[in-house]
Amino acid sequence: MAATLPIVKIKKTVWILLIIFILYFGGLYIYRNHKVTNENRWIREAHKIVIVEEHHEVLKYWFEAAESGIIPKSGNTLFHIDGHSDFAMPDVSAAYPPFFRWPTKGWKDIRYMMQRNDAFIQAAIMSGLFSRIIWVWPSWDIKSPGDHEANYSRYHGETGWFFDNRHNKMKKRFICICMYPFNHNSTNINKDKECMYMDEERAHEEKEKDPSYGLEDSRTCQIERYYTMEEVEEIEALKNLSHGGFFEPNESVLLDVDEDYFGCESVAESQLMNHQIPWNLIRKIDEYLALLICPKSASQEIQADRIFANIILFLVQNCDFSNGKHSTKYSKQCHTTSFLDKLSKSTVKKFEKKRLLCKSKYIKAKTSFRNILKTILKLTKSQVKALIDVGFCMRTSPRTMTFNEMPFFQVCHGSNIPNESMVIFHSSTQKELDDRMHRLDKILSHPGCPKSKLTTVCRSSRDGYTPRGQFKQIEKRLVKLLRTTGAVDKKSAVVYDEQLLGGPRGWPGRHLAILNKIK
Repeated sequence: MAATLPIVKIKKTVWILLIIFILYFGGLYIYRNHKVTNENRWIREAHKIVIVEEHHEVLKYWFEAAESGIIPKSGNTLFHIDGHSDFAMPDVSAAYPPFFRWPTKGWKDIRYMMQRNDAFIQAAIMSGLFSRIIWVWPSWDIKSPGDHEANYSRYHGETGWFFDNRHNKMKKRFICICMYPFNHNSTNINKDKECMYMDEERAHEEKEKDPSYGLEDSRTCQIERYYTMEEVEEIEALKNLSHGGFFEPNESVLLDVDEDYFGCESVAESQLMNHQIPWNLIRKIDEYLALLICPKSASQEIQADRIFANIILFLVQNCDFSNGKHSTKYSKQCHTTSFLDKLSKSTVKKFEKKRLLCKSKYIKAKTSFRNILKTILKLTKSQVKALIDVGFCMRTSPRTMTFNEMPFFQVCHGSNIPNESMVIFHSSTQKELDDRMHRLDKILSHPGCPKSKLTTVCRSSRDGYTPRGQFKQIEKRLVKLLRTTGAVDKKSAVVYDEQLLGGPRGWPGRHLAILNKIK
């Protein structure tokens, strides 16, 4: 009996070690995935309102809803209420494999699909998620040249592959789209089709702003997906609903609203250039920041912006800024190298402490900060206030496919750059905003408009589309409208995505206390 005791002890020890191993690595797995599990547990229930920052971030929630059985994995209708069609084609790259199939690899595939804020609908179509797209556009978008043939248009849509041997005699593949009228009378459909593809490289070589190119022969687009595309002006949408039959019984509809439906502005023009801040100075600051500050999340983005706001306030309180015309006269201490070096050094330490500096041995942080400070010192007090108000943020969401390749931090002016943007701008008056809310209320409360099992709302603030001065009013009234119209349940929870610019409260108004100190 005594001889068997060591064996019993060994077996007991093995079992204890095995249990510890399971608990440790099992706990580690749960810990690593807790963030995702905790963030996504709501998706198991239908009728939720999800608010995201950039429009391609809705893909995460759409596919989670499909995987959870909230909506089918195919054959859905997207009811897209937006100031823009967002119907661009995704780019083809070796790193983007989930073409024309369901994203079976989960987040990895979905991340590759999150390329831009205007290419997410085609990405979803290519997966099979949608077979019908209804884009409701605001009446102010009639100003878009060539965008709308009528108040209501319906097309057959096809998406597939196009192979071009123009690139060094090597075939390069592109995604192509073909459209033709729904009620076409021609016996030769190929003649009615208008097909196109996008080639950014070619547009750059030819110095063209628009990277889309038509296909002379529609048969060169090898079709993989078929769907219906409808474009309807907001007033016409209500008429179509009143006529009946616009939606089929039990049609699976996903409602998606962009806040820029209520207006679209350029932050660069409305908040920076209106204060006569030279655009070349903003460009300089952007260039220094891009290689200097590298936040990895919206929470770090807020920290970096707050540090800069306080540094600028320090400059205003200790240096001589002119309140009138542009001036180069500063107090002597602010103009000295020793002052700028000392302030730059302390600033670097603040960013280091928060782990916000880019990890690159080539960066000379103190020199870059000194150059930024010199640039800011060229502004007037009113211009400085405008700069603090606009703030500093990431160029795009951390979820964007190219974020790790280009984690640029910049003045938060968005994507609509002077002389570079093709976007149509429209500043809505209060009456226009009220009227548009009223019309949307009528559309979504109409008996012929089905209830959406998932509603996504895009804030479009970081990319500079939604008017920041009206953002809070728009979002508050929109959420209330969605609940009261019956588009979603009245008690539907609002889920604020963790990567929202400025968090749930948003970006505007975050520095009121600092701005009030600048007289």
